[in-house]
Amino acid sequence: MTRGPRLNESRLGAGAWAPRVILLLACVGPAIAFGWLRHVDRARAWQTPRWDTNRLTLIRGEPISNAAERWVVAVNPRCPHCRAGLARLLAARLRRPARIDALIVDSPERPTSSVIPDPRVAAVWWDARNAWRESWGHRVYGELLVFDAHGRYLRTAPPPEPNHVPATE
Repeated sequence: MTRGPRLNESRLGAGAWAPRVILLLACVGPAIAFGWLRHVDRARAWQTPRWDTNRLTLIRGEPISNAAERWVVAVNPRCPHCRAGLARLLAARLRRPARIDALIVDSPERPTSSVIPDPRVAAVWWDARNAWRESWGHRVYGELLVFDAHGRYLRTAPPPEPNHVPATE
């Protein structure tokens, strides 16, 4: 009576399982790591954003606003997508008047006053303390943060896409 091949005599040979395990870990490992990092990030208690001109550095423009709302666009000066989104938002502003400020984020060096030259931007601010990312927990360049006249956070809208006016209500 013959039995099947012993484990060490199989067609796969010794050590044939190692590449399969490595491939499995290479596929599943990053997904598990990403899930863990997302969980840690979501479990962190972020501060509610607040527009506090004492915590930001004015680069150019008028810091005082009489508008009922202040629309603030998070802009990384090295990101062409951010600049394009800001331009779309400024064009949309023609249909609904609002004060639009730019918040320069993730920029370790103080930007020059020409970083956002568009005169339709009421003021350009620099987040030198990195509050947008480290305290508020925001990470989406071009997103629109809306604050009331007293600096209280009202809502966040995604970056405007081409041929789309952002939802601000």
